[in-house]
This record gives sequence, C-alpha cells and structure tokens, in this order.
Amino acid sequence: MQQHISTSFDEDLNELDSMVTTIGGMAQSQLNTVLSVMDNLDEQVLNTIIKNDKQIDQFEQKIFDKALEIIALRSPHASDLRKVMIAPRVASGIERIGDLARNIAKRLLTLKTNKKSLPFVDEFTTMGQDALSTLITINDAFGRSDVEKALKVWENDIAIDEAYLRLTEIIVKTLDQGGQHDAETMRHCLFIAKNIERIGDHATSIAEQIYFRVHATQIDDNRPKQGDAEVSD
Repeated sequence: MQQHISTSFDEDLNELDSMVTTIGGMAQSQLNTVLSVMDNLDEQVLNTIIKNDKQIDQFEQKIFDKALEIIALRSPHASDLRKVMIAPRVASGIERIGDLARNIAKRLLTLKTNKKSLPFVDEFTTMGQDALSTLITINDAFGRSDVEKALKVWENDIAIDEAYLRLTEIIVKTLDQGGQHDAETMRHCLFIAKNIERIGDHATSIAEQIYFRVHATQIDDNRPKQGDAEVSD
C-alpha cells in the first residue's frame, strides 16, 4: 500500500478496508448459519439470523459515513479516491447478500411454522456451499486486493447459475407432476434457489469493483450467462 505523508491518512484508509472485511465476515456468518439449519429448520437460529440482519444494515451505514469523512478531510485523488469510493459499493453488495440470507431464513421459518420441511435439502446445501465459498473468496480478495482471486469468482459464477437452473428444473418438474410437495412449498423453494443464485451475482459484482479498484478499468465482460429466468422477492 502507498504510504502518505500523513500517517493518519493511511490509518483512515486501513480502517475503511478493515470495516469492509468486517461486514463481509458478518454476511459470511449469516449465510453459513442459514445453510447449517436447512435440514432441521431450527426456529431459534432462523429468528436470530433475521434479527442480526439489522446489524449488517447499520454497519453498512458506518462504512458510508467513514468514506464521506475521508473525502471531506483528506480530499483523496487518483488511486486513493478509487479505494474510498469502491468501499461503499462493495459494502452495499455485501449488505444485499446479508438481505438474501435473511430472506432465505424467513422462508425456512415459514415452512417450519406451517409444519413443512425443505425438499431437496442436499441440492440446496450444495448450491449454498458453492455460494458461501464464493463469498469467502471474494472477502479475502478484497482484503488482499487480489485481482486473481476476484477474477476467479467472476469467471466461476456461471457454475452457480448452472446449479440454479438444474435445481429450478427439478422443482418445476416436481410441481408439474403433482408430487408430495404442495405448490406453496415449491414456491418457497423457487425463491430460496433464486436468493442463493443472486448471492453469486453480488459476489461477481464485488469482483468487478475489486478489479476496478486495482486497475482503474472495467473487466471486459465476455462471459456467457446461463439462463434468463428471474424470480423476484
């Protein structure tokens, strides 16, 4: 990292980066926890996940405030300005990942309340673990300004997209065949699958921000994107 005449300026930049890695760890913990209770739908744990999401929202605001403080007091330029401006963008993506983990918890809690279980637990867990691995990698990539790791996340998002398409095909086929699972349960499954897929998308966007932070240019986006289906929440 470039050293500045003002040691406090370096300390401010380091603190901002540290705050972003902290919020990344918070979202990572939320996702890991919700994946851990997909099989038993532990009501207490699910409620805790939903409650803890507010802490991520509040921490995101602290990152925005810190970035504004640095701009006001330090008037950063060039690469320093990129670092300051990128931090809130990355934090915003991470906050959205936290929202998605909360949304999954809410739907699992609804299933629990209605005395239902989550079908296709193995498939959901596998896809979720892929998304979690992506989040872990992108958090580390930001902390190290590691463009190579960021590009790996960016390139591998297609694997999560493909897993999402396979899982939605299973869900829709089960629904069409009128199996043991009711339509409402299948609807929750579709939303949960989409929430996990969106986590991969946000990690990909963060990878693009890391690339821009280091190279001051955008990634040449020529990846194929699997599927156009959208399920909103």
